[in-house]
Amino acid sequence: METKLSNMQLLLNMELLTLKRLLIQNKKDGFIFFKEEVADLQLMQLFHLYFYLRPGTKSLINAFPIPIKDFQFYKNTIDQFSFMRFYYEQYYGVFDTDLTIFEQYDVTRPYVGRKFIWYFF
Repeated sequence: METKLSNMQLLLNMELLTLKRLLIQNKKDGFIFFKEEVADLQLMQLFHLYFYLRPGTKSLINAFPIPIKDFQFYKNTIDQFSFMRFYYEQYYGVFDTDLTIFEQYDVTRPYVGRKFIWYFF
C-alpha cells in the first residue's frame, strides 16, 4: 500500500520517533518491507509499504516475502525462478505466472529479515 508517515502517525496516534522505531523493528523482522531508509523518510513523502501476510488492495506488484525457514537459493536460474514463483503466486493470488517476470528482481540481493526474506525490484 502507498502511505505517508503523517498518515500512519495519525492512524496510530504515535510520536514520529516511536513510529520510526516501530517501522525499523518490523522491517528487521521481515514482517513489513519498504525500500526507503527510515531515517530518510519525510513526514509527507509517499512510500510503498508491504505486509508479510498479504499485499494491500492497491499495492504495486513488485515485492513479495518468503519465510526464512523455507528460503533456498539455486544456482540454476530456472529452478530459482520456479521456487520464487510459488511464493509470488501465493502472496498475490495469481497463478500461471510467466517465469520471465522474475528477471526484474535482483535475485542475488533480496532484503533479509529475521523471519522473512523479501524479493523486490
